[in-house]
Amino acid sequence: MTIYFTTVACVVLAAAAISAFLADRAYVGSYRKRMRENVYHCLKCRSIYTSRAAGESAVCPVCGYRNGRIKF
Repeated sequence: MTIYFTTVACVVLAAAAISAFLADRAYVGSYRKRMRENVYHCLKCRSIYTSRAAGESAVCPVCGYRNGRIKF
């Protein structure tokens, strides 16, 4: 009986550890993707947008006004 309980407990713990690891990897992957994007706030039309442009400014997709990126 003890061997059966120990085996079942090990399988359940291993499944929980694997699922936690995979969930963490998915979160880190989405976070890295968001880190590469810059956030901009348009001063003309007040929209907030993101861009992967390398510069300090980007053109607003709504009105075409060039804005500087927001620094956090």
